[in-house]
Amino acid sequence: MEFNIRNIESFYGFLCGIIGMDYDVEKVYVDGIYKIMDITMEDIESLLEKLTKIGDKFETEFYINVDYTLGEMPEHLKEHCLEVGLVNENRVKIEA
Repeated sequence: MEFNIRNIESFYGFLCGIIGMDYDVEKVYVDGIYKIMDITMEDIESLLEKLTKIGDKFETEFYINVDYTLGEMPEHLKEHCLEVGLVNENRVKIEA
């Protein structure tokens, strides 16, 4: 693995490094996290807590694609979620 990201802690460190190198990063989008590590709901909760703190401090928004539907997310996490689905080949549906 090129950046040695094996768990949530090293992933968080990687994201902190991105912000540390460029303080005006406004948004970070992550897709395919499951390709580099296994992630559980507990990992998502821990990561949300940490990213909320650093996001507030550096005014950065994080968007991380996870393989859960909105219905599968615990109630206390739903306020931080957007569900994106394909209505048809020309339209995308987003639910908050």
